[in-house]
Amino acid sequence: MLYLAEVDKGFGRRTTLQLLAKQQSEDNWTPVYDEAIATEEAAKFNSGVLVLAEITPNRHAQNIREAAKQLVTVLHSLSKLQGKARDREQELQELQDSLTYQIQALNKRQLELEEREDRLQQVDFEALDSQEAHIAQQQQVVGQLREQLNQKETDLQQKERELEERLQNTSSGLSGEDAQTLQALLGDLEHHLHSPDLAGPLETAKDRLKTRWDELETALAELETECQQAQQQQTELDSSRQEWRERRSGWMDIRAKLTESLVKLSQQESALESDRQYLQTLTEYFQRQDICEQQAMSLVSTHDFIVASGAATTPTLSIEELTATVQQLRQRYEQYAGQVQQQEQELVQNQSTLAELQQKLEAASPDDRFDIEMDIDYAKDACKALEEALMPQRQRLAQLQQELEQQDSSLKRRTGDGGPTIPTVDMGSLVAPIKDQKLALQAELDRLSARVQEQETAIVQLQESITTIQQEGDAAGSQLEAEEQSLHERTQSMAETWGGLNHRREWLQTERDWLQSLQQSADNLAGAVADLNGKSENGRAQLAQALELISSWS
Repeated sequence: MLYLAEVDKGFGRRTTLQLLAKQQSEDNWTPVYDEAIATEEAAKFNSGVLVLAEITPNRHAQNIREAAKQLVTVLHSLSKLQGKARDREQELQELQDSLTYQIQALNKRQLELEEREDRLQQVDFEALDSQEAHIAQQQQVVGQLREQLNQKETDLQQKERELEERLQNTSSGLSGEDAQTLQALLGDLEHHLHSPDLAGPLETAKDRLKTRWDELETALAELETECQQAQQQQTELDSSRQEWRERRSGWMDIRAKLTESLVKLSQQESALESDRQYLQTLTEYFQRQDICEQQAMSLVSTHDFIVASGAATTPTLSIEELTATVQQLRQRYEQYAGQVQQQEQELVQNQSTLAELQQKLEAASPDDRFDIEMDIDYAKDACKALEEALMPQRQRLAQLQQELEQQDSSLKRRTGDGGPTIPTVDMGSLVAPIKDQKLALQAELDRLSARVQEQETAIVQLQESITTIQQEGDAAGSQLEAEEQSLHERTQSMAETWGGLNHRREWLQTERDWLQSLQQSADNLAGAVADLNGKSENGRAQLAQALELISSWS
């Protein structure tokens, strides 16, 4: 099974993998707590490095590889997925906001239009209602006249039949009384066939409808112009929104780049800290080796029976040179001892004076206590200063005494005054490995120091790059936030505009349907009037012929 682990190794310890998480599926990882596996295959990695390793059932690590690149890839993919999710969420939020704005705008616009419709109905629609009522009244009148005309036509036909019968029964012609009676009857029919004039009111109603049609067409043309302007604004808004999304995608890329840089910085800092700890450990080990070498060489230089074959040592002094050295050391020691003894005596004297002042203070009167306390403070300061000055001098005197005794002992052994001869001790086998280890450690220290310096420089440059990326991301984020607010306001304004235009379109379409209904009624009325006038003309023509026939018979 594949595990994510951290390399843990230290000076003098085995390399272990601290398991952090295990892979359950391709995109599913579960954490692992307090579990480590010892393996030497991870020794090539620095401490603190994150690696991927396959752990066998018997808890053996294999196929160990660095996890940084894969983690960066996963983080980058996750960042992109988060960006896409945020974009989708933003689009849904924009759609929701747009719908909310449209609903609010439609509600607001509906209230405004309802008020406007009420006002228009009180002004324009009153005239249209009057025209509609007038047309309906004229239709009713036409209907009544048509019924009367039909009835009169029936009566006329009956009279004609009666007339024909009487004419057929009268072979010698009509008498004067019969002719007058028929003429009176026909005149009465002609009077009833005369229809009232309906053309004038009908033409007036048609003119009013035409005026209203012209106003409606003008309103529709204005609405179409406003719709074109709104569509152009909507196109500009969609273009601005698309540009904003592209800039936001670029900002998400900056955030992803920042995440990658932060991961890289964390890795470099972890590697730097590991190298620094390793460098400190090697430095301490080098110092211990150097101390061992110095102590060994000090023994060689201070004892003539100790040698270090193969090591660079101080040349052995002759007896005369050693005698002169002992004399010089003795003179320096005696001179320095005299100086120290004088200061020791001065210190004893000051301590004695301090004790006397403290005894005197116990028996002093209140008036004298202040002066005595001042003298005591001065004496304490003097004693303290002498103590601090004598401390390094005593140490130096002890070193001179030790060096004098060593050189004097060496001189006595070489002149035969120091007792039995001490066999020579060769420390070359001890000093040579120490020198070799020091050389190897120094080379490793130089290499590691150079690498630490390079890492520090790279980290500084990466930190500067991260700062620049952060500044660019913050500036872009602030600009995107301001543009997003502006887009919301423009979206709300467009929603209100489209809501008003759509409502006006519906209202004008309703008015058009109504005017079409009125126009159809007016056209039907005109047809009915024309038919009525035609029938009246036919009836009058038939009466005229009948009158001429009667006149010829009479």
